[in-house]
Amino acid sequence: SHAIYEDVEDIMPKINETKTIYRNDKERQKAIRNLEKLMQQAVKDLDFLVAARYRDEIERIRKEK
Repeated sequence: SHAIYEDVEDIMPKINETKTIYRNDKERQKAIRNLEKLMQQAVKDLDFLVAARYRDEIERIRKEK
């Protein structure tokens, strides 16, 4: 099970390292919708660490306004 955490850690930092600046509300809302879908799929897959990181990224985008 340790390898699973390493794999997640290899993948997930990319979400937080990519500090995309959205040009407008439409782009921001589209990104949030996409991240929400990914977060919901992660929950279905029982990948709660991954889901939490998507949630954190969604919150970061919402605060950009």
